[in-house]
Amino acid sequence: MMYEDYDDFPLCFEKAIRIYLNGDSSKYTDLKIAQNTTWNDIQTQLDQKFGKFREMRLFTQQGVEIFDDDVKFFKDGQSFYASRGDEFDPYSPFSQYETMKQLGEGGFGCVTLAKHRITGELVAIKIIKMIGNAQDIELNFREAEVLRSLTHKNIVKVYNSYALKNTQMAVIMEYLEGGELSDRLKQKGGRFSEEEACKYFRQIVCAISYCHQKNVVHRDLKLENLLFSSVDSDELKAIDFGIAGIQCPTNTDHVNIGSLHYMAPEILAGRVTRVSTSVDIWAMGIILYKLLFGNVPFNGKTQQDIINSIINKELQLPPNNLSEEVVNLLNQMLEKNNELRLRITDVEFHPWVNTDQRTPQRKQTFLQIPSEGSIRKARPSASPRARSKSPNPSGILKHPNIFKL
Repeated sequence: MMYEDYDDFPLCFEKAIRIYLNGDSSKYTDLKIAQNTTWNDIQTQLDQKFGKFREMRLFTQQGVEIFDDDVKFFKDGQSFYASRGDEFDPYSPFSQYETMKQLGEGGFGCVTLAKHRITGELVAIKIIKMIGNAQDIELNFREAEVLRSLTHKNIVKVYNSYALKNTQMAVIMEYLEGGELSDRLKQKGGRFSEEEACKYFRQIVCAISYCHQKNVVHRDLKLENLLFSSVDSDELKAIDFGIAGIQCPTNTDHVNIGSLHYMAPEILAGRVTRVSTSVDIWAMGIILYKLLFGNVPFNGKTQQDIINSIINKELQLPPNNLSEEVVNLLNQMLEKNNELRLRITDVEFHPWVNTDQRTPQRKQTFLQIPSEGSIRKARPSASPRARSKSPNPSGILKHPNIFKL
């Protein structure tokens, strides 16, 4: 029994549930479950609605079979699938949705826009081609459940995940129609003002702070994985978290160039064996640099050139009129030594992100600004104050590329 899907205590009042017919979700019935409702009571109501059930089996939306002693743990508003003795049909949940159009396709799967036949709600359905052995695939589903538990205004909501045939996984998630942050950047001429960049960057900080508190590393942060809720909205949401087994984090052979630009030097150089929160901080630094300057700080003609640049090249900022605070923040987020790189709590309380910290005393604590000429160069820097650390900074639950196309 999956206790996270049920109430912790038996029913003490009436609850409403919906039961779909296994294999045909266009057929369903709504039932009221009281404290004394039994398995036979449920079967009787299903017999009246769908015809005689010689053998009734019930399944959760994830295809987990439940039994008579689970009835008292049902949650209000929960949905189930009933069969006449057959195994769970993994495609049953999809019959609730009408496919509208394909949103994208790539080497790891495809994304489709769909509409719920009853509520009319628009969702994005991603079919993921999983790789790895049985243990890897099982880990994929466990990690998908973790992502489903994330609830934050700046993180895409994952509604459900299902196992399909041929080692495929389906993920049903919130549909975001506002477009990518990269597209908004192009519309503004390729770079934002410092004020506008700060408006968007703060939302990224909020999302990643929440993730790190939950011991979740995004691992594929980039402009293309930050979407707006709607065309007229400035609300950003992070998408494309990772699932182990879909892509190896330290193998650059199958990493597209877009993601490579955001990968941390310790990963590319093979200096670490476990992914930590510091890789997200590095990627956030690359994002901020691109919002302000319109390009990435480390580039090259080939994939190997890009890798060498990220590992070895010193950070140099073009001539600019940026504030000392944001220059300092860039320097410290793009610190090549991951042990000296800022933690998410440091970023949250940095005076450029948190205006409450913009006092002369607090600024002096943070700022270590180089003075060489008009081109400001980064140098190893660490805040003189003791840095507060995020939970479990050295080894975090891995989530490489869940929604990777």
